[in-house]
Amino acid sequence: MPERAGSVFGYQVAFCWRNSALYGGTFLFGLLYALARERKVPWLRWLLKPMSFWGLILFVLPMAVDGVTHMLGLRDMSENVSMDMWYSLLLTPSGSQLFSINWWVRIVTGLLAALGVVWFAFGRFDKVARESEALWRRYYPRPARTEAAGEQPAAQTGQQAR
Repeated sequence: MPERAGSVFGYQVAFCWRNSALYGGTFLFGLLYALARERKVPWLRWLLKPMSFWGLILFVLPMAVDGVTHMLGLRDMSENVSMDMWYSLLLTPSGSQLFSINWWVRIVTGLLAALGVVWFAFGRFDKVARESEALWRRYYPRPARTEAAGEQPAAQTGQQAR
């Protein structure tokens, strides 16, 4: 919808700011999760322990409130806010232009939801992947390699087994 997408340099753009923040944030926080998992950034270790379901709800709730209040038309600020105050803060009061209040709210709530999803899900995905790999190795072990012991298989040496 045009009112959700905003414009860049006066041209309407064909993507939603909130979705862009949600998907971009998931990518960014996913990279941070990978850095924490590889122990390259020790202060991100908190991201490795998955948060509870209720924690996820708390992180997604601001985006849900923002979306519902926009959908119901409860937050049209153009009539209630002094224009001088907003322009002095380099913010426009309504619409979805870059750096407007709506833009900031959509970006921040999308990033919060993305952080919540990564913190909730990535640790669980990682655990399931490790368990699946361990099961696979248990039931389908790798065959012993003769090259590792310094011997060459008979087919390569030209000799036949006697």
